[in-house]
Amino acid sequence: MKVFSSDDNPIYLHTQPRNFRAVKLYADFGFKLLKGGSIGNRVNELEKCLLILKEFMPNKDFERLEIIDPPDYFMNSMKNVTKYSSKKNL
Repeated sequence: MKVFSSDDNPIYLHTQPRNFRAVKLYADFGFKLLKGGSIGNRVNELEKCLLILKEFMPNKDFERLEIIDPPDYFMNSMKNVTKYSSKKNL
């Protein structure tokens, strides 16, 4: 993640909690789990997902997951992406 500058668009990956191996891989590369409600047009169900991850991930990997509040610039950029995507699909 150090390759990108702060001027680049934020990188956002969406995955299902049952794919805990992908969640671990993303965390190994520096991705963090985001708190909060909706992100763009997706509902963030982090609390439900954490229960699934805790059940299936090795404890040492689960304990290393970082959970943060999404930065304002990220949430603002997701609004723009959602608007663009909605118009494009019409």
